[in-house]
Amino acid sequence: MSIKQTELTRRLSGTPGFDEGYEQALRRQEFGERLRKYREALGLAQSELAVRAGLDQGDVSRFEAGKWGKRGLSFEKLEKILPILGLQLEHSIRPLPEQAVSKEMQQHLRALSSLL
Repeated sequence: MSIKQTELTRRLSGTPGFDEGYEQALRRQEFGERLRKYREALGLAQSELAVRAGLDQGDVSRFEAGKWGKRGLSFEKLEKILPILGLQLEHSIRPLPEQAVSKEMQQHLRALSSLL
């Protein structure tokens, strides 16, 4: 018997770790979809973007499908793609809103961010 994806999602909702992982997957999918639309608006094919970024076309395809990680894309590959699209990635490390940080620790945070 086959269970529809929405039914499976409903059944698993509330399972420890599921909701967070599901939301993360949805964000990655949306990111990939928006990146694809941006690429298409520039008139670039996946294959052209891949060649110009020094990547495999499958890498671009996986990224646009929202697949990160072992077989998907990493931030290193994203940093190769974005300049071709006229974009850049900015990294920063910040304390959590409720975390008090001394001036000395703020200096360490700035130094950490500059190394990303």
